[in-house]
Amino acid sequence: MATPTTVLEYAENTLLATTNARAAAQAESTAAQEAIAQARTDLEDATAALKETELDLAGKRAELAQADTPAEAATLAAELAELVALQRERQAELLTAREALADALSSSQRVAATLTRLRSRLARAEADLAAATRYADTRTAIKDAASAPPLDTIAADADAVLSGDEFSEAETLITDALPERLLAAARRGYEFQLARMASARNARRAAEDLLMEELEANGGVDALVVRRQMELARAERDLRDWAEGAAGAFRQANQLLASLGATAQLLTPAELAGVQNLDDTPARNAADLRIALLDARETANTAGLELEAATSAALAPDPLADVSADPAVDAAQTVLDTATAALNTAQDNYDAEAENFTAWSAEVPDPAWRKVMAFVELDTTLRRIRDTEPADVTALVDAVNQAEANLAAALDAAEIHARAIAFLEEYVTLAEDREKRYAATHAERLFSALRGDE
Repeated sequence: MATPTTVLEYAENTLLATTNARAAAQAESTAAQEAIAQARTDLEDATAALKETELDLAGKRAELAQADTPAEAATLAAELAELVALQRERQAELLTAREALADALSSSQRVAATLTRLRSRLARAEADLAAATRYADTRTAIKDAASAPPLDTIAADADAVLSGDEFSEAETLITDALPERLLAAARRGYEFQLARMASARNARRAAEDLLMEELEANGGVDALVVRRQMELARAERDLRDWAEGAAGAFRQANQLLASLGATAQLLTPAELAGVQNLDDTPARNAADLRIALLDARETANTAGLELEAATSAALAPDPLADVSADPAVDAAQTVLDTATAALNTAQDNYDAEAENFTAWSAEVPDPAWRKVMAFVELDTTLRRIRDTEPADVTALVDAVNQAEANLAAALDAAEIHARAIAFLEEYVTLAEDREKRYAATHAERLFSALRGDE
């Protein structure tokens, strides 16, 4: 059977193979019962034949004891010798019949155990197929949605919004109210938090990568299945973030744009005057220092996560190892030390001028800042959607397809491995049982073979 390329195909193949195996085991069980019945009949016949021979032998010995002449005695002795030979032959036949019955009973027990295992596997295979069918439908729907309306034109739609009058008016609403350097610092604060979240996601992926590498390297076929499941879950998560996230983000961006369009002015004349009065060199310098501080924070945050990743990678082979001298860990530590020093300097520089910035920022009330955040968020969202190429979406779908094919192959390999282990364990049991049965008659067989009965 060819290697499956989808989880559904794997489930279908497994159910078919298990069904066929159970049918074969049931036929073997029927044959084993017939063999038991025949072995019992043969044993009864061999027992009766031996008893008959032993009776004949006893009678012949009685006749020999009462022989009247040497000639008669010689004849009876010859007949007695033939009966002794026949007795030994019948004894050997009885041993063989007993062993044949024991073999048939052992075979029946082995097949019964196989049927029990296959019944359990069949129930699991049926449940797996039902689940695979549901998941296949869901997965197909997500893949189809990625290139179906409204996502098939969403990049162009986002570009149209960015180029439209409504967006231009919203941008003017913000830029007319907030000085350039204050708005730049606000944007950088927003971008820093986006970058912080992105770094956390990347750190999660790095942690997953280490776990998946260990699973594949040292976990065997079952652990490889776990890795492939993680890979598929990641690929589906990435595609779902686009298929569901992009459409939702675009709707939210339009809602934010509409809310800004309903705003006559961002600041009152008094608020605007307060902001403009503080738009001086000290405030602008403080804003620049804040931007530099946020840059340093992002660099230090990234360096800290990279040190964590390097340390975890070094510890992965043996978590109890001393990795302080590991080159990658040492290099990452040096980068973090440099970034921390730069962050401390940036923090000191900003702290010295922080009052100038905070006083400037405080002139803008929170409701206005929420409008600024709405604009920055819709601007960021629309540009991200606009810059998504069709090839990017195709790559997401291809990643899901490849991850599913890899999982199906891993599941198939694990299933074959499980079948092989079950088969070989049953074979070992059969061989052990046969050895015990042979040992039980070994002494008799040795004596019988020695006499040449067989």
